[in-house]
Amino acid sequence: MNGLNRILNGDAWKKRNFKGRSFEDIPVLFVLRSSYKALSESSDIFKGISNSMYIDASLIYGDPFSCDGQSPYSYFSFKAGANLISDKQPLLSNVNAIGLIFGKEIELKKESGKMILGIFQHFDYYDSYGGEYKGSGGVNKEGIHYYRISEAAAFGGGMLYQSKVSENNAFFMAVHVNAILLGGSLTDYYNDIDRDYNLGSGYSNKLKAGMLFKSKMELALNFENYHIFTWKGYDPDIDLSQLSYEDQLYLNAQGDKGNARLSLLTLSFNYKINKHLDLYTDLSYYYRKSKYVYHDNISYSVGEAKIGLGYLF
Repeated sequence: MNGLNRILNGDAWKKRNFKGRSFEDIPVLFVLRSSYKALSESSDIFKGISNSMYIDASLIYGDPFSCDGQSPYSYFSFKAGANLISDKQPLLSNVNAIGLIFGKEIELKKESGKMILGIFQHFDYYDSYGGEYKGSGGVNKEGIHYYRISEAAAFGGGMLYQSKVSENNAFFMAVHVNAILLGGSLTDYYNDIDRDYNLGSGYSNKLKAGMLFKSKMELALNFENYHIFTWKGYDPDIDLSQLSYEDQLYLNAQGDKGNARLSLLTLSFNYKINKHLDLYTDLSYYYRKSKYVYHDNISYSVGEAKIGLGYLF
């Protein structure tokens, strides 16, 4: 990141003399976790449970409260999750990245509290598959997709806050409101030329808050909401199956006209066993609502539970 910032601000092309240390130490935390994951439709929680071995990796680069925040990506976080042993779930479950473009520390009257206001770039992707088509959901004959959504290019304002509650306990919170310039969402109807998704734009918002106890236990509540609008749909009178491959490829449409929303709520608990090992568990609820102008609306709600071990590098 130092090299990238030097290229962006032009320092990489300048020759200068330095005395002492040229670069500051930047904290980097990498965590690799393995867990058992159980997922089921909320309407039938005791039947049709999908079991899988879940692996996720997360990286946190920098500390927004100890840097000036003026350098792009002086702080960013990245997380990706995969289902390794599952007959239903996709290999790639989620990808989440947040980078600080510009930040400003706000002086607070309470000395124990710190706050950063800034502009952030976001990338998020979620996918979950529910097995073969049963006739009770959408008309995508390849199978039921509980949800799939992505904000590929999103920017917005954010606030990071942390405060010491007592000698060994701390409170933290993060709030983000974003404009999605380019996003994609699953469609239950449009399925041609190997494509089953809509393109569009919209907005997202995120809220995470939690407590850190004695630097060993963390309890956090996370809420995320994504809303993507597909503004230009194809003419419903067109029979797509009668079009040639070239005509389908250059069809001037984003997909099925309408909008899709994915909301998720997660309660997580982490316990640090020692310097490198921690125990964690997540309870999550996902709700997908897809509204179509020319088709029936589709919705799914899914419950998910994970428990496993993580290694901190």
